[in-house]
Order: sequence, then C-alpha cells, then structure tokens
Amino acid sequence: MVMTPLHNRRVLIAEDDFHLAWDLARCFAEAGAEILGPTPRLGRAERLAPFAEAAVLDLNLRGELVFRLADGLKRHGVPFVFYSASDEIELPLRFRSVDRLREPNEAVAMVQRHLLAATGDDVVDLLPKLRLMARLIYNDVDIADRMVERCLRLAITRQSDKAPTEATEDWLSALLFEVAGTSGRTLLN
Repeated sequence: MVMTPLHNRRVLIAEDDFHLAWDLARCFAEAGAEILGPTPRLGRAERLAPFAEAAVLDLNLRGELVFRLADGLKRHGVPFVFYSASDEIELPLRFRSVDRLREPNEAVAMVQRHLLAATGDDVVDLLPKLRLMARLIYNDVDIADRMVERCLRLAITRQSDKAPTEATEDWLSALLFEVAGTSGRTLLN
C-alpha cells in the first residue's frame, strides 16, 4: 500500500447530500484516511471537529451555514476545504483564500496538499528555524543570513536530491551545516 498524506489521518466530512457524502467518504478512505462522519448536521460536525486533522465542509448543512465551524477549524490550524456544487453562497472575506471544490477526487487531492503544507514542510515556515540555527553556528546576524541565503540557493540547485519522504526541515538543516563547513571562511567577507 502506498502511503499518502492522508494515511491514518482523521478527516471530517460535513455534507448533507447522502450520495455526495458517501462518495467523498469512499474517496478519502481509499486514500487511507479515517473518516469522521460523514454528517449532514452542523451540530454533529462541531462535536466531531476537535478530533479532525482535516475537513471537507459543505457550505450549507440543512439550512445552516458552516462558517462558525470553519472559524473553529481555522483557529485550531486544521486544514479544510469547502465542497459545494452551488455558487449561490458567497464566501465571507475571511474565507476567500479557502479552496472551494466540486468533485470528490479534487477534494482528496486538495486536502492532501493542505496536509503536506500543515506538516511544517513549507520552506517559508522553516526560515526562522534556519536563521536561528545559523546564528547558533555564527554569532553574527549578517553572517548567519548569508549562510541561510547560500543554503537556500544550494537547495534550489539540489532539489532533485531530496527524497520524497525526507522532511524538508531535516534536508535544509543538513544543507545549512554543509554550507557552514564548506563556505565558513568566505561568509566572513
């Protein structure tokens, strides 16, 4: 079995159309997820939400908008997408960046991408850690920043060397130490 970002992850499915809900549940289960729900009721979805690691939310559950639930998920850092066949409901400004999907397979792929991003494997999220590591190696802000810059340039040229299962943080840390070892003296200029 191929491991996916959804393997053993708890995914809340809040959808009030029976057929769509079970189609979503099947797609996520096939991707290795543990399904919370599916549920057609906002109250039940809110009770399941604390256990969710990701969520797919229909915008309107039996006449109730899910924005309160979405706010809670967002506050707790749980990635989610909206799943709705209708464009009739306008998203509040705070959710304009949240993906709105129509197909079950599209929802699975998007949630997987969100989960990967949420693992802290995003380079932008790792920059403060890299800068701190560099400052611990060289107790000079300018040198540390040059070291991080060289590390990132090296990462760009060697991105094909990174194993898919290797954590980006570990890979970049190793490159940072390589830069420190090979370029240490030139960083002083």
